[in-house]
Amino acid sequence: MMAAFDVSEAQASADIQALLEEHPGCLRYDLRGKCYRWEQGVTPRLEIPSPIIALALGKEGEA
Repeated sequence: MMAAFDVSEAQASADIQALLEEHPGCLRYDLRGKCYRWEQGVTPRLEIPSPIIALALGKEGEA
């Protein structure tokens, strides 16, 4: 996320916390991968531009 959007660690952390506050349960922290993962079965209640969805799903070439 930091590299993809050129944001600092502090900004990325603040953005994730804001998302979690606005949409509880949408992310889970993967201890093994040391990263957040979109929770399966959760439908976002916000409009997310498709390039961001593609990046989040690991489909960087799609958008």
